[in-house]
Amino acid sequence: MKTLLALILAALLGFTAVVLGTSPKTDLKGRKPVVWVTDPNPLRKEQVEAFNRLHPDLFLSIDPGNGGKEKVIVQSLAGVGPDAFDFWGEVDFDAYIRSGVAYDLTDDLKRRGIDYKKEVWPLALPWTVRNGRVYAIPANVGTDAIWLHRDMFEEAGVPVPKDGWMLEEFIETAKRMTERDAKGRVTRYGVVMNFNGGYLEWLPSFGGDIWSKDGRKTSVDSPESIACLTFIRDLIYKHKVSPSPAEEQGINTGGGWGGGAGAQVYFRKRIGAMALGGRWWLAQLRDDIRDRKFELGSVTPPIANYPRFGSGGARAVMVNASSPNREAAVEFAIYLLGETYNLLLNDQADALAGVKRYAYEPRYLTPPKTPKETFHAPFRKTLEMGVPDHPSIYLPRGEVDLYLNRQLDLVKLGQKEPAAALKDAARDIDAAMHRYLDRHPALKEKYEGQP
Repeated sequence: MKTLLALILAALLGFTAVVLGTSPKTDLKGRKPVVWVTDPNPLRKEQVEAFNRLHPDLFLSIDPGNGGKEKVIVQSLAGVGPDAFDFWGEVDFDAYIRSGVAYDLTDDLKRRGIDYKKEVWPLALPWTVRNGRVYAIPANVGTDAIWLHRDMFEEAGVPVPKDGWMLEEFIETAKRMTERDAKGRVTRYGVVMNFNGGYLEWLPSFGGDIWSKDGRKTSVDSPESIACLTFIRDLIYKHKVSPSPAEEQGINTGGGWGGGAGAQVYFRKRIGAMALGGRWWLAQLRDDIRDRKFELGSVTPPIANYPRFGSGGARAVMVNASSPNREAAVEFAIYLLGETYNLLLNDQADALAGVKRYAYEPRYLTPPKTPKETFHAPFRKTLEMGVPDHPSIYLPRGEVDLYLNRQLDLVKLGQKEPAAALKDAARDIDAAMHRYLDRHPALKEKYEGQP
């Protein structure tokens, strides 16, 4: 089996080298190229142009077609990978470090006098720092807040909620904003959200966490975690202010609402009066404000027990350690920490910029091109209350998500009670952890040793 995998890897490396080696070249007129693998978001164009103006000796371009962990690693090992690349999540972060693809930026930052941990939002640190070393730079960072249609609230005579509200007010508001036709069918939901994302968003506010403090035992079946999942489930099946999977199917395939799925789509179609979503939604919502005269507002998520929220993180950028243009790629990474990029990104509302202080510039609240917008402050405040996950060294987060999401999906479908689902998730995660430890003897020895 190992021989077969090695042959497959060798074939992929050879194929990648041939394809990239025969790709057409751009005339750079003496400028050194920097290839950034990122998404095709139209906002990237302005971000790239700003870098190129600052660095007339370099030429940054994007490659949206070669993203993905496996592809980036294979190409980088073949010596034909990108100079810099995006990733999202601790699973990919750790995989890039283990593979040797991730370049350690720590010394470069120190030479330039950049106090990285002081500069960036704390929520970005678990996604960019490992064992005290900086391997990535946040391209943006964010935690979801609550979007709302202000005109709907005005028409319904319901006061627009304010930051610091509690769950009870949230539920009551969602009930009042839910509309039904003469047959009792919902025509507008009080709130729309991603079910699993909602659980992770409010888990810290309930006082819950995925792991115990020492990382030796999962705590997804704690009373706080069960209470959080019960709250999310009840929005659908008890309070009936959020669509069930069956109702979502009706929204997506019929009912005159057209195709598409997800909280952002439902909110843009005005199927939800409120939505749990990110500031980055403005990439499309600004079109709705201009073309469809949307009147939008936002507010921090309601508090359960504590003013802290999860499910946030960073879209981060790594430099390819084996890139022949590595020095130029490091310049791009430094650019992501600079004034030009951070002010631009905050203006674009592509979530929030990674360097914290730029969110406290006056222009964050009143972007130059859209000065009438009044909904930016809650996203900054929610990020201030954002807390990172506390991962365990004894099991990769990807395996945790596999077993946890399986049970969350059953609760969303109404097929399982929250307590039973989280108990089974804890059992499965614990079993997976011990299997993982059996495959890693040194880690198992640490686990079995004294705390």
